[in-house]
Amino acid sequence: MATRSRRSCVPHPPLSVFRALFMLLLSIPLFAQGQKTAKTVELVEKLCESELANGVASVSVVLVHKDNILWSDAFGHANVWAETEATPDTVYATCSTFKPALAAAVLRLMEQGKVKLDEPVNRYLGGIELPRHPDSEEDITLRHLLTHMSGLPGGGETVELWDRSAPPALREVVAGLEPTESPGKIYRYSNPGYAVVGLAVEEVSGQKLESFVLAEVFGATGATHGRLFGLTSGMAERVALPYLPFELADSLGLEPDGAPGRPVAIPQSRFGVYPAGDVYMVPTDMARFLGMHLNKGVWRGSQVLERESVEISHSPQSQAGSTDGLGWYLKKRGDQTFIEHPGGYTGYSAYSIGHPASGYGVYTVATSMGDMSDLASSILISLIEENGEAPLLKDLPPTTPRQ
Repeated sequence: MATRSRRSCVPHPPLSVFRALFMLLLSIPLFAQGQKTAKTVELVEKLCESELANGVASVSVVLVHKDNILWSDAFGHANVWAETEATPDTVYATCSTFKPALAAAVLRLMEQGKVKLDEPVNRYLGGIELPRHPDSEEDITLRHLLTHMSGLPGGGETVELWDRSAPPALREVVAGLEPTESPGKIYRYSNPGYAVVGLAVEEVSGQKLESFVLAEVFGATGATHGRLFGLTSGMAERVALPYLPFELADSLGLEPDGAPGRPVAIPQSRFGVYPAGDVYMVPTDMARFLGMHLNKGVWRGSQVLERESVEISHSPQSQAGSTDGLGWYLKKRGDQTFIEHPGGYTGYSAYSIGHPASGYGVYTVATSMGDMSDLASSILISLIEENGEAPLLKDLPPTTPRQ
């Protein structure tokens, strides 16, 4: 049975009373006026209880409608050994659900007239030049990179957090890349391609990637923490540790301690191509970003992205030979289009999904590994139907939540 998140009562110095009250309010499940959530919340609880029963350590879910967080809660434990309960303010790895945010950073530079999506990306790399594929006369562009049509390889080097070696620097990663296919010809999911995008944003903006994305993308949506690719001291004590279900850890040869049906802690890792998603955030911050996309680029009066930029990112990028958007997968279900992106990293899984026609979206993350698309889709469909938008989904094929 899942334990609902609650905040422990810890004494605070007198000068910290107001901060403590503010943080307490952040930890309480969030509700917004106007939209219904009761039936969907019942479904969320049922699905999350099932996840925990199958060896998942914790799950966090956020429901959003345009620029409102409708509801947020977390289930299970951020630290199983210490019995630290997960709360809505627990910090998780975003994994690749961060990729649409990196695409948004490029769109901000485009709006400022500093980059063009179809210009050779070599113009934006501070002297580094990606070679052309031998069979191509075409240069790789930002549009190619953001749609995984660049021809660059996939993968990426990981290093355990407590290893004494460090992952290679971003410029070193990019300087060593060579395409294995001509751009615009073959879809190949490429984390190194997003490392190239991250370097381009740094070089063009003249800022560290983290600083630019926080200021230009997450700042206007009210992001609650001051880091992305690292942790502040306040974030460090609220990070959910990575886990795998015992059976999965055993099948991977990790020689897990513990018992079947229980979560097994695994070493934390760093990802050399960190712009691709080695990012740590509170789930509600990622949900605000999703909501902005579902509200034509606006979050509570702040125009984060121009409406045209949002429309571009939600449209098939045929110029790059892609049927996906910029940073987003575009999924047709019946006659409806959804924007989606999965994320998976050792010990973490995440999923971001939105329905632009109704403005509803779901962001969810868990300390486990596996496909969360059915869970997130089932919750979103329930939310849309509960709020009277069922006719929009009349042709939608059913989904089957994971058991």
